[in-house]
Amino acid sequence: MNAMGVLFSNIHDEELRDLTKNRTTASIPYGGRYRLIDFILSSLVNASIFNVAIITKTNYNSLMDHLETGSEWDLNRKNGGLSIFPPFACNSLKTVYRGKLEALIGIRKFLENSKEEYIVLSDCNTICSLDLNDVIDRHIESSADITVVYHSSKNVCEQDLLLKLDKNEWAYDVSIAIKEDLVPSNIGLGIYVIKRDLLVRVVEDAYTHGYIDFERDFLQRNANSIRIYGYENKGYSNAINSVKDYYKANMDLLNSVVRKELFYNNGRIYTKVKDTVPAKYGVNATVKNSIIADGTVIEGNVENSIIFRGVKIAEGASVKNSIIMQSTVIEKDAQLDYIITDKNVLITQGHKLTGVESYPMVIAKDSVV
Repeated sequence: MNAMGVLFSNIHDEELRDLTKNRTTASIPYGGRYRLIDFILSSLVNASIFNVAIITKTNYNSLMDHLETGSEWDLNRKNGGLSIFPPFACNSLKTVYRGKLEALIGIRKFLENSKEEYIVLSDCNTICSLDLNDVIDRHIESSADITVVYHSSKNVCEQDLLLKLDKNEWAYDVSIAIKEDLVPSNIGLGIYVIKRDLLVRVVEDAYTHGYIDFERDFLQRNANSIRIYGYENKGYSNAINSVKDYYKANMDLLNSVVRKELFYNNGRIYTKVKDTVPAKYGVNATVKNSIIADGTVIEGNVENSIIFRGVKIAEGASVKNSIIMQSTVIEKDAQLDYIITDKNVLITQGHKLTGVESYPMVIAKDSVV
């Protein structure tokens, strides 16, 4: 495929601050063994796109550790492969970039020197398995200036990109949501296809005029002067814009239909492989409707939960409707319901923690409760 990828790893850190204190949005753990970036990165390589740039900003150590050389995605190559751009200063302000356009200004020379004709721009907070070959083919056939991947949903979040489309999927209005709403809408997923030479011109114009935001300063500002094509992702998709979204996206994996759509419909989802022993279950353990990763020791009760690698749940402990990240230890008689524990958390004996589905409680990394 004559295309390359440019990924933004930190764009949604502020909305997810409870989970991004020590990491980027891209490296937030998901589903027992994955990171959020795995989904768009796998979609790129499944479409034979092997030149991928990732623009970082802050807290990117965990992302570097996860990606390493890119070998798990077949991106450790002499030509192309994985390029990771650290934080940099933009314009005469000498500050770290504030939006996607400023981020792209910082890698302008990289874009100019690349050989691919098309570029896939994407955030890293969207969970979906996308056929990018079809997206790019539709982009070329339509002769669009830019193609926006969207899904139809009635759950609108603040700052969502909203598209009004005609019957042929051409956008005639582009807006930015100013508040949460429950109105059926075409919501952009933060994934775009654009010609490289056009993007270079857009970046140069942004540098000249001091533009920052890709959606607001380019798409919305030029909605009536460029050809914007909408590509609907009809499969499962979930844009993680809040802790509530993150919780729901994990719980959705307990549905076998969602698992099939994500992991089997459009090629494999690749991630960093860790060789660990199988999960161990005690004689009094009970597990219902949960995902249990390798390396766990389950001696208590688990129900409707996602349990990551290396977690230990003692006898008498109860975990319900929760997400328990790597190497968490839950001691005897502790009770958790609607809880998200970050990595390396210790829940001591007898403690009871309860959140609610609409606002699960997040326990910070390395905490002792």
